[in-house]
Amino acid sequence: MTTNYNAITKQELTPRRLCAVLPKINTAAPIYTCPVGHRAVITLMEFVNTGGGAGTVRVHHVVTGETAAASNALYYDLSISRANTVTDDDPRFLDQGDAIYALQGTADFIAVTLYGYEVAV
Repeated sequence: MTTNYNAITKQELTPRRLCAVLPKINTAAPIYTCPVGHRAVITLMEFVNTGGGAGTVRVHHVVTGETAAASNALYYDLSISRANTVTDDDPRFLDQGDAIYALQGTADFIAVTLYGYEVAV
């Protein structure tokens, strides 16, 4: 797949919020899927513990045809203490159909927010 970089607009390269969710408990599910005809870059992931105790979260980069597994985990049982925020600004590159899956191992009080941009290909 070839991208015409001359056709990319400034608006496409401006990071925006791609999702903000409370992932399901003990069930990995997609929280963001790169749309067909696009590529995406996740520029920032934020994990916020809004509960009264520590919690855990798992995050996976699942490419088309895969399922969430230890082999594609970005975070596996990341522990976040009460009233704490963890940020990750390492870029993650997704092709069309790729997804970010997440789940919580405890109560549903860890908010996950993804920022980035999508570019038409």
